[in-house]
Amino acid sequence: GRALKPPLDRIGWGRKGVTALSDPDPVVRGAALTALEPIPQPARLQVASGLLGDPIRAVRIEAARLLAASHAELRAGPHAKAFENALAEYRQSLDTLADRPGSHMGFGLLYSNLGDPARAEQAYRDAFRIDPSHIESRINLAELLFQQDRTPESGALLKECVRLAPDRGVAHEALGRHFVRMKDYHQALVWLSEAARLMPDNAHIHYFYGVALNQLEQFEKALVPLSRAHELEPQSAEYLVGLATICRDHASWDLALGYAQKLVAIDPRYTEVYNSIEAQMRAQK
Repeated sequence: GRALKPPLDRIGWGRKGVTALSDPDPVVRGAALTALEPIPQPARLQVASGLLGDPIRAVRIEAARLLAASHAELRAGPHAKAFENALAEYRQSLDTLADRPGSHMGFGLLYSNLGDPARAEQAYRDAFRIDPSHIESRINLAELLFQQDRTPESGALLKECVRLAPDRGVAHEALGRHFVRMKDYHQALVWLSEAARLMPDNAHIHYFYGVALNQLEQFEKALVPLSRAHELEPQSAEYLVGLATICRDHASWDLALGYAQKLVAIDPRYTEVYNSIEAQMRAQK
């Protein structure tokens, strides 16, 4: 069935976040920028481009990092000079830590966002050349390779991550996601279930694991990790919308309406979600 879309931002970043971006405390402004991470670039650009010219260097650098993928729009607009200056400062800050793998991973992310995949790949490889156990840079490189249709290389790199770090849930999660993309859901479940075991308090992985189970028509099993995600983050609209949608699709009306009621309790604007499920239930009966 059609997915139910929440009327609020999926991470709840709204007026409070916008206000925090202009807070007199630079620590608050920087934290508000970092909180923009899950939000799509156009929305980031709309609310944060002014901070490229912030009087505090750390804030300018964080703004450059977060808005780098919007480089074309920024270079063609009124914040072009501020963007170039902040970008130069960000590069300089990464250069000062060149002996650390995290610095090279930062360059990898930056070059990827700036549309330079060759330099991004080299930066990621430099990161795990310095520290072969740096799993995050391998995972990011695997994503870059996948985007370039180098799927076998990407998959091999993720399998290497699991071999190098069998106790790291993020490695299992990344390999599970790879198999989801390949629509090999049976293989995906092997790695996602292990990721959920290794990260019992990570709501996102439980949610993703539940969605994968549901793809294989294992609705009852899917409810366990999906409910766990909701328990861990009861105010997450994303998880509640997902639960309501999946329960609705399986005609589990009482559960669907229960989760929709919780959405309304979070914010009355979710009333339309509840009404939609109730109308579909009546039509089915």
